[in-house]
Amino acid sequence: MASALWSLLISASDPTLAYYSPFTRFWELGLGCLLATVTVRPRQHSYRVELLAIVTGCALILVALLKLNANSIYPGTLAWLPCSAAVLLIWAGVGARHNPVSRLLATRPLAYIGDLSYSLYLTHYLWLELPAQLATPLTSWPWRILELAGTFATAAISYHFLENPIRLAPLGG
Repeated sequence: MASALWSLLISASDPTLAYYSPFTRFWELGLGCLLATVTVRPRQHSYRVELLAIVTGCALILVALLKLNANSIYPGTLAWLPCSAAVLLIWAGVGARHNPVSRLLATRPLAYIGDLSYSLYLTHYLWLELPAQLATPLTSWPWRILELAGTFATAAISYHFLENPIRLAPLGG
């Protein structure tokens, strides 16, 4: 709660600090921890509750897409939109029931993106933000497509040739 409050208070006055400070972003990790804790327990909610979570999560994504832009004060309160949407959709998609989200998340392409998620997180900034820092920013659609392709290619290379060999290596040599 303190991290979320600090994010709210500092985002408008020092957006750079708010964006990069772990103290203003820790609540996001806490939200993920809460989700992980809740999803290991047996389900005690109905299919209707899952569908409500899906609809709400999708609505929050739509609102985030409409509200978030280059002039947005972020993280602040706007960070709750994508974070809450992700929590709701993941919560609704975890488990044995076959609702639309669980079926979608179980598809090979999305499961692979989930496997690459940490690598995507690590490589996205290089590909998506550095070209915008050039004297003449590369912001046209063909460049954006190249940036996304580069992000995915770099993440896949990192995942298969760096992360997995380290993660799957036997302990102790």
